[in-house]
Amino acid sequence: MPRLEENEDLNKIFSITNKFYVNMENQELFDRLINSVQKKESYYTLSLGLANLLANFRYVGLYDAKHVEEATELHSIVLAENIKELEVEEGKQYSKEKLPMDMNSNKEVLAYKDVVMEVQGKSLRGVFRDLVLLNENNIICIY
Repeated sequence: MPRLEENEDLNKIFSITNKFYVNMENQELFDRLINSVQKKESYYTLSLGLANLLANFRYVGLYDAKHVEEATELHSIVLAENIKELEVEEGKQYSKEKLPMDMNSNKEVLAYKDVVMEVQGKSLRGVFRDLVLLNENNIICIY
């Protein structure tokens, strides 16, 4: 195998599909966010954890959201406290992480919560509470 020279660039492409749903009460700030994402403007460079793994993003659209008391399939990560029952399925990989939920303007974390996810982006099955229906078949957890 050939050796790499110091500082030699490696051309790699990672195909990772993530979806981020945003909900906020400040309409002016929300409109600014939509405008920035549509123009592909960002305050910080979006990366996949390392400076040499820059990420791309795109605006998808707006959805009308309806509150759902309980559901048996979920298409996002979920707060651990919103799980009544989790069905562990063969071929799926599950992870539980403690994530920051609230930060102040100095980037100090004010609150953490546990979330559960399927690491390959597949849906979760079980019994979940306090969710949001975005379209006919896309149920997510908002926190």
